[in-house]
Amino acid sequence: MQFPKLHDVLDYVVKTHWQMSQLYQKLSHKAEQEKVKLLLDYLVEHEKAISDNLIKIEEHTPSQVINLWYQELTNDPLFRQYHAKDFDKDISLNDVIQIALELDDRLIDLYQLLASHAKSHQAKETLNNLLYLEKQRKKQFLLNALQLNID
Repeated sequence: MQFPKLHDVLDYVVKTHWQMSQLYQKLSHKAEQEKVKLLLDYLVEHEKAISDNLIKIEEHTPSQVINLWYQELTNDPLFRQYHAKDFDKDISLNDVIQIALELDDRLIDLYQLLASHAKSHQAKETLNNLLYLEKQRKKQFLLNALQLNID
């Protein structure tokens, strides 16, 4: 996948978060364990909030940053496509945690890669802020998941 502009990257990430929220919702309907259901419901809202936040960030990012070209960056699709049907059996708490952490790690890698190729200080700062936010969200998720796993 090519990302000609930072705008395209953010649109792709927003779309992916939305798709993940839909997946988590489908899995929540299938889940039998209450803890798994709770974590999935949390992730549905979490992904929607991230998506909404990225849209706001994109709207408030200066045009000279949001329209920066990243011609040299080409990647395969960043996010593995998950489907609720991939989980025929009842999904476990560990399965949910693994899916969420994989997405977080791939986003962190993306933001690091883009920041390292940023052509301006403002773009690098924007991407480093997104990187910081993603790392904080990952920590918060891990704390929530750990709490569910201990109870």
